[in-house]
Amino acid sequence: MLKYFGLGAGNEQTHRDPKIILAEASQSLEDQNFEKALLYFDELCSLPVVSALPFLSRATCKMQLKHYQSAIEDCDRVLSFLNTEIDKNVAEGCTTIHSVALLRQATAYKHLGNTEAAGKCLIRRNAIESKIPARNSADKLRNSELEHTKEYKAMQNDSAKAEALREQGNIYFKKQDYKRALEIYRNALNLDLYNEKLHSNACLCLIHLGDLDIASRHAQQCVDLQPKWAKGPYLMGKIAFIKGEYAQAESEFLKSLKLDKNNATVKTSLQDLRKVMNEASTKSGNTLVNRKNKTTKNNKNVSNSEYIGESNVVLENDHTSDKKSNKESISARQFITSSLANVDKNTIVDVILEVAASILGVVVTWYAVTYLK
Repeated sequence: MLKYFGLGAGNEQTHRDPKIILAEASQSLEDQNFEKALLYFDELCSLPVVSALPFLSRATCKMQLKHYQSAIEDCDRVLSFLNTEIDKNVAEGCTTIHSVALLRQATAYKHLGNTEAAGKCLIRRNAIESKIPARNSADKLRNSELEHTKEYKAMQNDSAKAEALREQGNIYFKKQDYKRALEIYRNALNLDLYNEKLHSNACLCLIHLGDLDIASRHAQQCVDLQPKWAKGPYLMGKIAFIKGEYAQAESEFLKSLKLDKNNATVKTSLQDLRKVMNEASTKSGNTLVNRKNKTTKNNKNVSNSEYIGESNVVLENDHTSDKKSNKESISARQFITSSLANVDKNTIVDVILEVAASILGVVVTWYAVTYLK
C-alpha cells in the first residue's frame, strides 16, 4: 500500500520511516481512534510526497472527526495533482482519485450547509466518471438529474471558456511558441480539468519543450479520460520513441491503430519507429559480424605467430646452447684469473705457512704415537 503514497525508502531524511508511520495510522483507524490516526497522517503529509493519497487519507480521517473545512482543503490539495486511477473499493462508484476527493468535498459542503458547492462537486465528479465506460446506471441517473441545475449550466459555461482558451493556445502552438501555448492550455485546464483535448495539447507543448516526464502524465490523462481515443496511446508512444524505449513505443502505436486503423499520423510514426529499429538491429548485427570476423582473424594470426614463434624459439635456443657453454667456460677462467690477480702476496705466504705447520703437526703426532711407546 506504501506505493500509493509515493514515499521512497531510499531518500535521506531525518523523518521516521514512512512504513512505520503508515502501519501506526492503519492500526489507529482499525481501532477507530481517529484523533491518533490524524496525528500519523499529519506526519505522513509532512514528508516529501509525490502522491495525492496521503492528503486524501487525511481528509477522510478529518471527515470522521467532523473537521469539514480542513477536509475540504486537503481535497483541494488532492485535486492539484494529476488525476490517477484508484482502487474501486476506496469509494463506491469512484474510479479515480479526483472522483473520491470531489465526493468527499461534496459531503463536507453538505454538512456545512453549502448545498450549492456540494452540487458543483458532484457535477465535476460525475463528469469524470461519465467518461469512464464502466460507469454504472446510478451515475447515469445522477447525470440526467443534474443536467437542468444551475450548477451544471455554470460548469458548461466554464467548459466554453476553456474551449476558447484552447483555440487561443492553438494559435501560439502553430507559431511554435510552445511556452506561451502551454501557459494558455494550463489556464484552460483550471476551468475544465477533465478535457482530454487540453491535456493532449499540453502534452505536445511539453514534448517540444523537452519535459517528457510531465508530458507523459498528460498523455496518461488522455488515456484515462477517453480510453477509446487514439490520441492517448499515440502520445504515450511518441514519448517512448523519443526516450529510445522502442518496444514500448511500438506497443503504444499499435494500441492507437487498434482504435483508429486509418490514422495516417500514427502509421507514419510507426513506420519511422520500425525504420529506426531495423537500422539499430542491422547496425548491431554488423557490429557482431565484424567482431566475429576480427576475432577469427586474430585467432588465425595468433595461431600462425605462435607456430612461427615456437620455431624461432627452438632455433634460437639451439644456437644459443653452444654459445652459452663457450661463454660459461670463458667466464669461469676470467673469474679465476681476476680473483687470483686481486689476492695479496703476503696472504699467499701466510696460507702456505699455515698449511706447512699443519702438515708438520700431523707428522710429529704420528711419530710420537709410533715410536714413543
